[in-house]
Amino acid sequence: MQSEHINELAAALAKAQRTLKAADKDSTNPHFRSRYADLASVWSAWQEVGPANGLAITQTTAVRDGGIVLITQMSHSSGQWMRGEYPLNPIKNDPQGLGSVLTYARRYNLSAITGVCPDEDDSESAMGREGKQLPRVETSAAAEKIRVWVDLSLKQLSVMQSKSDCATWAGANAPKLEFLAQNHADLYDLIETAMTKAGDLK
Repeated sequence: MQSEHINELAAALAKAQRTLKAADKDSTNPHFRSRYADLASVWSAWQEVGPANGLAITQTTAVRDGGIVLITQMSHSSGQWMRGEYPLNPIKNDPQGLGSVLTYARRYNLSAITGVCPDEDDSESAMGREGKQLPRVETSAAAEKIRVWVDLSLKQLSVMQSKSDCATWAGANAPKLEFLAQNHADLYDLIETAMTKAGDLK
């Protein structure tokens, strides 16, 4: 969705993106020490160039057909705007579940509308040297399979009765957890929250 004209907005965005820097990977997964660009890092990268070019971002929520959607809008000082909506589908329908999916959605929608990309850990990694492989790009089917596994894992973690149960589960699923941490930090955040809660049990 957009205003009738976006010529001034588009010109300002193009100018901003010429000097737009990558978002720093300044957050760390405590279990696998992988790094990723969190919401604050993406926002910081945008703030360095957006406002200076008359561009502002707002992210709000609204109810659509009984569900909650995130509305991300880019506005220009001329009054021109463009926006997108993203449905929020928390796996667990409570404040914590909604907060997790909202943070994930804000980060990805902010990156999408501004063009901010996460920085690589180093230039060698970015080029796939030193024996390192670039992250895999999942197909829609593969992405859905990952999401189904995450949903199932969250349900399993939610009914665990002891800390040892959590440790056993984490050990059995270590390869999948490591892949998730390195390639889908947003989904891993959900798993990590559930693991922390299960780990607080006796």
